[in-house]
Amino acid sequence: MTSYQQWLIDNQLAIESDIYTHALNWLNQQASADNHDTISTLSCNTDDFITLSVNGKTAKSKAGYKVIKTVQRNKPVLNVLYNHFKNGQSTYQSTARVKELWEAFKLNKQPLQAAKPITQTIPISTPQTTKSTVTSDLTKFDKLPVTGVSEYLNRKQIAVKLPVELRFSNDKLGKYIALLVTDIEGNKRGLQRIYDNGDKRFSTGLKKQGGFIAIGDYTTALNIAICEGFATGASIHLATGYAVLCALDAGNIGNVATHLKSWLTTKGKYTVNVVVCADNDINNSENVGLNKALNACQNTGFKLAYPKSDNSKDFNDLHIESSLEAIKPCIDNATVENIATKTKKAIKNPPTPAPALDIEAINSTENTPAPVLKKRKYVFWYVNKKGELKISNVDFLNFLEKSGFSRIYLNPLESTLVQIFNNSLIEEASAEKIRDFTLSYVDSLDGVITEKHDARDLRSALIKASNVYFGHAVLSCLKPLKKPFITDSKTSSYVFYRNAVVVVTKDSIDTIPYSQLNGIIWKDSVLDRDIELLPKSELRNGMFARFQYNVCSPADVRKKPPTNEQKQLINKRFSVLKSTMGYLMHRFCNPNQLKATVFCDEKVSDLGNEGRSGKGLSMSAIRQFRNVTIIDGKSFDSGNRFKFQHATPSTEVIFFDDIDKNFKLEVFYSVLSEISLGSLTIERKNSPLIPLKQAIKVAMTTNHTIRGDSASHRARKHEIELSYYYDDKFTPAVEFSCMFFSEWDKSEWLLFDNYMLHCLQFYLERGLIEPVVINLKLRKLLDETAHEFVEFADDIPRNEKFDKSVVYDNFIEEYPDFNRGYKAIKQRTFTNWLKMYCDYKGLKFSESRGHTNCYFTLSGVEVDKQTTHTPDFIVNDNSQTNDFIDIISVEYHDWCKTEINKLPYPKSTHIAVCECLTRFKHESKDYNINDYLADLITALQNDVKNGNDTTQLIQLIYDYGIYSTNEIPVVIPF
Repeated sequence: MTSYQQWLIDNQLAIESDIYTHALNWLNQQASADNHDTISTLSCNTDDFITLSVNGKTAKSKAGYKVIKTVQRNKPVLNVLYNHFKNGQSTYQSTARVKELWEAFKLNKQPLQAAKPITQTIPISTPQTTKSTVTSDLTKFDKLPVTGVSEYLNRKQIAVKLPVELRFSNDKLGKYIALLVTDIEGNKRGLQRIYDNGDKRFSTGLKKQGGFIAIGDYTTALNIAICEGFATGASIHLATGYAVLCALDAGNIGNVATHLKSWLTTKGKYTVNVVVCADNDINNSENVGLNKALNACQNTGFKLAYPKSDNSKDFNDLHIESSLEAIKPCIDNATVENIATKTKKAIKNPPTPAPALDIEAINSTENTPAPVLKKRKYVFWYVNKKGELKISNVDFLNFLEKSGFSRIYLNPLESTLVQIFNNSLIEEASAEKIRDFTLSYVDSLDGVITEKHDARDLRSALIKASNVYFGHAVLSCLKPLKKPFITDSKTSSYVFYRNAVVVVTKDSIDTIPYSQLNGIIWKDSVLDRDIELLPKSELRNGMFARFQYNVCSPADVRKKPPTNEQKQLINKRFSVLKSTMGYLMHRFCNPNQLKATVFCDEKVSDLGNEGRSGKGLSMSAIRQFRNVTIIDGKSFDSGNRFKFQHATPSTEVIFFDDIDKNFKLEVFYSVLSEISLGSLTIERKNSPLIPLKQAIKVAMTTNHTIRGDSASHRARKHEIELSYYYDDKFTPAVEFSCMFFSEWDKSEWLLFDNYMLHCLQFYLERGLIEPVVINLKLRKLLDETAHEFVEFADDIPRNEKFDKSVVYDNFIEEYPDFNRGYKAIKQRTFTNWLKMYCDYKGLKFSESRGHTNCYFTLSGVEVDKQTTHTPDFIVNDNSQTNDFIDIISVEYHDWCKTEINKLPYPKSTHIAVCECLTRFKHESKDYNINDYLADLITALQNDVKNGNDTTQLIQLIYDYGIYSTNEIPVVIPF
């Protein structure tokens, strides 16, 4: 078979002729596009640009060209630089054309026919350097749009959002994408343009050697891939999540690999996994792509991967031919040893790269980390001149840092020990954990570690000086972690799942891979479940969404459908509750707007301890997303130094469970102030102070009310009343036949997660909505006074003058318990109670004095403070909600068909309703309730469209239907 070099020698004249014609045609296309005359011949190797003419004259010319003709290793090379003095430059390179001719020859086996030799006799000279366009290109790049349409991206199936510097634009050659080329230190080299037809152009003067296009953040990644082209790199990133360095061509892969190796060594990143992903030029006898990549692996110790398919030259081809899933195994299983024997051009004795540190095993969450460094010893000991085994402080710290241990400043003055996992997850560490980890590593060192010492001697030395090496003096010298925390902002929030990160804003809920994060998060912030975003229309089917809607509904809707007025009130209360759940999930905390969220009961009780309304279950939902520290509200002592000892640096919500009747919010003001200023600290017995993060929310539950109704009180609390839809007998577990959270399947968890994400988005869009007051003021009055007093005050005539002492004596006489024991009150207290009663009722309390006695009058128009359906909140509520009937399950009766036919509705309505009811009865085992629901709603909508009143029809179904409490129509707005 004819070799490539022999083919070049045998066909040199024909190749020259072909590329000459090809270049001339290309140049005339550029000239014609810019309204210049076509040319018939090319002038080669001139010192200056050849000016093109316009209508035979060069005076109005705006373009010129220069041709460089050389021969490189028997290959004719013809490069044409076309320059338009306004639109910029473009380049023709003959290398691609020569490659096409070679491929055609291998198929046809026919020699090329020389058509027209290049006749110019101008001697070959060294081409002059043209003016660089790097600076101007980089300036224009920042102004180009980041969104657009590219046929190239569509054709390569990579038209998705990628973590890469990419812009969209067009010029005289057509539409293109512009990609930023940088080096390993982050310096900008210039741009690569890729046109819709696949043509690629670089900025004039761009230094290609060592340059690359970066996809993802390679500076923080644990896994990095190196490949040739951008499309290949995009497919690799999408399949694996690796950061990718696209080296632009095969010849540059070695340079990029060498620079990356040097950079990783300088940064101490010995655990990073690097895979060189080769193009498999299987149809090329030299297989340039694979051999260049293998050479790079030999020089650096990196792993090698390449597509095994006969039809796939690179990993983008494999992506298109098969799928993204076909790429990941090739790269995950890559090794130099397995590849070397399979290449067409064998390499003798390829070097074996040093085994990488198993960082995931090191970062095991077990109490005692498993030894993982058996393959590679990190030596932090030495033998002194006396033959004694000693430990180097510097090397010991280096060992800990490579194992992920570091410090982080949660406030400017104090640091906290942490361990980092996968380059982005951190958890709190301690001297004890570091000691256990180190001793486990020492135990894994089998046998002799020096000529005279073994692992037991090293263990003994560490234990003997444990106060030194695991004490504050040494550990405080660990390098501090400088990465920023990934935290919520005012307009966005993050929720971390196992498989993805959910980013929530007021406009969208999206998922992104962890590879796109540029910072650190607490490890216990990652939820131990996967997420899949569902359509909003499905959320109302979830148990928790229906539960929350129910706790905003009066109990009587369990037995009859809600009135329109009740629907409006329920929807308003549901909006308040959703915004509250979203507020507690949002990590961002405005110091000037921090409130204590208080969940309390709507029901008025003599005992004040009814409970069972769903307060705890609502807080349990928050615990499924955020790190919640629970504090017993009954025993909380604001003066106790160790009141927050159970909190951790990752605490996001402090939850005071079941605070008692005598809790005073004013004693909590200082705590709220500390939180808002970011100065709250954890003080534990015999432990240093640990600062908490700034963005901490406070929540409380109570069966009573929080005393105080001044402006200062109202600014610091957000009280939510939950209805008495549930009680001690009818619980959510009874209604849904399922224990929440513990007995949910995967589908129910997805509905729950999506509903809570909706609440978070709802809060970001609407803010914290002011609660609807139901019985809160009455309950506050009862908590501040007594039920007996309110009954007594209700009977005091209005607009009449009474003697204070006489009325007080009448109260004591009627309720003698208030004259003795713990209930005893004096006349001054009784007078204050009257003032509170008047404030609640909207009455005016007037006082006057006689010669010997004091008098009072209750006057004015009394307001019923228990009236919940006031028009004010309905008028002020601008939210648009769509009611929908979630479940209707009504059993059919023989009377139904007869009774419905008596109603004055069109026959079509009768038939539709009766048919769906009949089908439901006779085919209930196989009949889909959703079909039944759709039929019934269609019938009712027809009534509305035709102007018929549907009230009687709906009420008829309710009055005579037999249904259980969990089969009532539920109206949930989304």
